[in-house]
Amino acid sequence: MSIARLSVAATVRAWGLEELVDDARLIASELATNAIRHATRSIPDPEQRGCFRLKVERLSDHLVRISTFDRSHTVPRVLQTSETAESGRGMAVVAALSCRWGVVTRPWGKGVWAECATAPDTQTGVFRDRDGLVVEMGKHGTSSATSTSTVTNLDSRNDAGHNQDSQQD
Repeated sequence: MSIARLSVAATVRAWGLEELVDDARLIASELATNAIRHATRSIPDPEQRGCFRLKVERLSDHLVRISTFDRSHTVPRVLQTSETAESGRGMAVVAALSCRWGVVTRPWGKGVWAECATAPDTQTGVFRDRDGLVVEMGKHGTSSATSTSTVTNLDSRNDAGHNQDSQQD
C-alpha cells in the first residue's frame, strides 16, 4: 500500500493540489486494500493474485479521480459495521472523503474509482458538485480543465513495486 499512497501523493502534489493530498492518499490506500483483498481471494492464477492497477487522473483544475483495477468481480459496497469490527470500513471511508465514487465492471474484472475536489476558485466559477452535475467553467464560459493521468501497475506481493510500470498519459 505504501507505493500506492506515495504515488498518489506525489502526483497530486505535482499538480499543485496540496490540499487534496491527505484525502487522496487515504482513498488510494482503501481502494488498493480492497483490490488486493478481493483479487487475492478470487484469482486462481498465483501470478495474478494481488496484482492491480492504480490510476490517478486530473479531470479538471479542481477534480482528481483515483481508480484501482483488478481481476476480481466482487463489487465493493459501503457496509454498516459495529464499533468493534476489525474490517469493513474501507468503502465508508472512501464515500466520506470523496465527492463521488463508483464501480465499472469489465469481463476481466472491475475498476473502482473515487473523486475528490478542492473548493472552487472564485476566478473560475463552479465545479462538479457531490453528484457530479455541475461542469466547471472558466471566466468566459470555456472549460479550464487540463486532463492528465498517472498509471502504476502494482503487485502487493512486493510492496516495493515488483511489477511497477509507471507511465504518464
